[in-house]
Amino acid sequence: MINRTERFYLHNKHPMQTTDDAQGSYLAQIDIAKNKGRIRKFKTKWTVPSHPEYVWDQNGIPISLFLWNGLESSDYKGIIQPVLAWADGWYACTVYTDDNGHYNYSPYFLVKTGEELEGVIEYKGSSGGVGIQTTYHYEVRFSGERFKHLTQSVTTTKNYGMALLCFEPYTDNYKYFPPDLLIKMHDISLDVMFSTPPNTPLKWSFVDSEQYKPETPSGINGKIVKNEINNGEIDFYFR
Repeated sequence: MINRTERFYLHNKHPMQTTDDAQGSYLAQIDIAKNKGRIRKFKTKWTVPSHPEYVWDQNGIPISLFLWNGLESSDYKGIIQPVLAWADGWYACTVYTDDNGHYNYSPYFLVKTGEELEGVIEYKGSSGGVGIQTTYHYEVRFSGERFKHLTQSVTTTKNYGMALLCFEPYTDNYKYFPPDLLIKMHDISLDVMFSTPPNTPLKWSFVDSEQYKPETPSGINGKIVKNEINNGEIDFYFR
């Protein structure tokens, strides 16, 4: 419901746009594992948008919209996400896929337009040894005491080394999006440990795939406003 594994598997078969592309897309990524790094914590803030005008589309199908920061597994088939979801209102929840591909959902928690959210994914350590399968431990949550019941612990044999930011609409018609011009994904922070520090600074890039580039009045889907792994900002355009 929150994502389709094949969408995230297929996007890695497409070339990536440079940050100079003014159109952008609705999916941005940094491959930390490829750069011999481990993500210790990934945080992003955003403000709950205005309510879209519609709950149902013209065919009577519920409108599904998702905003999230997430970590993807090295085999491109697993995801850990703090998610803001649109149904008949805006709801915060956390989601992850286990090693069998099953989705695990927290409760959905109603939030209001204008509230600031901070989605957090934190690496808690690993266990294993000689002849024993290594397991990795993560926690996914939203910051703040009122969101404590949404926290989930994740134990997996997969290394989650791809950082993602996404506006994920299950419609390509912008009239079903929020009426705001854009959403700011800001205070983006990646705490990364490297075995060998990279020669050049890590940068966000947009995924160049038509499924992440529906038409908008501005002709823009995404802009990388501040291309940093600490205190970065990426804007996704609804209009």
